Amino acid sequence: MKEVFRDRDYTLVGLCKSALIEAGIPIVMRNENLSSLEVPIPAFHPAVCVANNKDYERAREIILSLVAPAKVNTPDWQCESCEEENPGNFELCYSCQSTRPTK
Repeated sequence: MKEVFRDRDYTLVGLCKSALIEAGIPIVMRNENLSSLEVPIPAFHPAVCVANNKDYERAREIILSLVAPAKVNTPDWQCESCEEENPGNFELCYSCQSTRPTK
């Protein structure tokens, strides 16, 4: 099992879930019932995982066609201003609102 998409917005997660099921890719949902909580911790956001690792690349392509590439398994980043660790899908630092550094 490998995570392919995670987001606080359950509508995006649901869209990805539906697209993968329609494509015949077996999935497993994590944190599906925690979406109603106002928990700002990304580890608790709903996540779509492929049941078989061999389906990961195909699932990733499907999801990339649906949502912004920056939201798909983007690594966490450290703010250059305050040195706080931020989730990969954040464009601004949650602590000081500084812009994400460019590569």
